[in-house]
Amino acid sequence: MNSPSKLGLYLAIALGGTLRLPAVTVNDGSTVTNLVQISNSDPNSQGDAVVHLDVVTNSVLQANQSGTSGFFALRSAWYATNMLPTGGVYTVTADFQPGADATWCRGGVMGWLNLGSSNGISFHVRPGDSFRVSVINFTADNGSDNESVSGLFDLNGSTNDLDSATGAELGANYSATNFATFQLAFSMPTSADLAAVPNATAHIMAKVFQADISGTPVQVSSTIELLTSLPLPAASDHRFGYFAVWGSVSFSGDVIGYFDNLTAQGAVGLPPNVPPAVGITGPANGASFTEPATIIIAADATDSDGTIARVDFLAGATLLGTVTNSPFSFTWSNV
Repeated sequence: MNSPSKLGLYLAIALGGTLRLPAVTVNDGSTVTNLVQISNSDPNSQGDAVVHLDVVTNSVLQANQSGTSGFFALRSAWYATNMLPTGGVYTVTADFQPGADATWCRGGVMGWLNLGSSNGISFHVRPGDSFRVSVINFTADNGSDNESVSGLFDLNGSTNDLDSATGAELGANYSATNFATFQLAFSMPTSADLAAVPNATAHIMAKVFQADISGTPVQVSSTIELLTSLPLPAASDHRFGYFAVWGSVSFSGDVIGYFDNLTAQGAVGLPPNVPPAVGITGPANGASFTEPATIIIAADATDSDGTIARVDFLAGATLLGTVTNSPFSFTWSNV
């Protein structure tokens, strides 16, 4: 099929009576830079399937699966590294269009991804079936745990199966041949929420929008509201991104669908700066010299999320010299 054109929906969302500013675009579909993939880690699901994400015409991303999954579907998310949740109150949206109007071309947004436990809360479409909020466990060794309602509850505190607890019918206004915006919002649980689920960590609200003939975003799903008891991820492990799955283990994969406009707002921000690392590599520890000596001091300096501007060499508090280019070494004379 021809790759789709962008809709570019930008929403101002009312949460708790407060109108928030338009979301920040985290990925505009023109690059896979700053996106990292996470997929099922259990070999039972792998088979010969490989899932990848590519930039295609019109600057949208195309998710593909080649090969066939094993005993259960191979689920994948591509999470952003250039912007992270900084708390538990935020909204994530992503545009998704299925590769075909078929139940196996599933995709949407991954909103609450915990890298420490390798699980997260997704909101996605099963074309011809329903919209669904579910917990994805990338370490699961069976299909029932790989996608489940574990840690999700109705607002009255009950749990059911995936369809009744977390699903919403597609509705007549949804079109699988166009992009839709999947919106997943997390807010603090209310007193009523905590009465229903005492260990609730967030109130979840999920909606789907598509543009009408005038280009105005219109909600095309019912609103799904749930509670979760999943622990708030540590700041270093909390992520969000795109989500996709080829939902068949009986025939080989193809185009799962197309992604665009990953956005976020609320308690989100830039990742924390990782300090550089530096160490002396020469002379060897314990080396001795006869004065007056000439000593070549060598250092190894790295910065995982930046660049090294300079390395200063000191004897106690006395600056001996500065080097601005690798290899970082300094000749100390007349010691």
